[in-house]
Amino acid sequence: MSGVNHRALKIFGNHFGGRFRHPAFLRRHGFGPDVFLFRNLESGQVMYTQLPFPQAYNIKTQFQNPNWQNRLPDIRRDIWRPMAMAQLPSYPLAVELYESLVTLRHYRDKLFKKEANGWRKRNDDGNIWYSGQYRPTYSQEAVADLASVLNAFDVETKVLWDGVWRKGQDEFWKTSITHEELPAFNPRDSYSALRQLGYDHYLEFQQTEKEAYEAKKAAAGTGAEKPAEAASTAAAPAN
Repeated sequence: MSGVNHRALKIFGNHFGGRFRHPAFLRRHGFGPDVFLFRNLESGQVMYTQLPFPQAYNIKTQFQNPNWQNRLPDIRRDIWRPMAMAQLPSYPLAVELYESLVTLRHYRDKLFKKEANGWRKRNDDGNIWYSGQYRPTYSQEAVADLASVLNAFDVETKVLWDGVWRKGQDEFWKTSITHEELPAFNPRDSYSALRQLGYDHYLEFQQTEKEAYEAKKAAAGTGAEKPAEAASTAAAPAN
């Protein structure tokens, strides 16, 4: 995995700002069909993103009902660590996964808050179990939601974890989903490392799409529709 210039990445992140991204945008700018999960080191809260770094937009849309047990988190870079990266076989599925995870969070925190709280582990005081400010239930719920959506898709998907143990038992995942460890990297390099992983997946996707087109063309003559030539215009991460 090649190195990425940190200053360029910062400019890159600011340039793309924070908003929902459609498949065409992700492809055009060299992002793979991926979804990222970031874990808050202080609180245990989890953030879902379409791009390889947390943004204020993600906090605004995913933590809409903060309280003393689920405070509005800070965007500070030093407290968010990559927890998982889901690599999907298509851009529409990647966008659908992101939207589904955010929707499930909305259901859990607002529409069915009472029911969700009833399922959470409690301490002797009746509050959500915690150690200091850290509540592990949030990462456990995020893993459960990720498994639920990917199992419903039931397509070939790879999930990269900060620790494969986090996925729990294999019986909760369909066999179409494979699990690997994220490569080791310095925490300060996490965003640029994820950006590179996403770009590598983008190139793999482009190659797979090209091979599928060539096979279809060989089988059906010249009438096959040519895939979008995004690879020639998407910029690689700055070195």
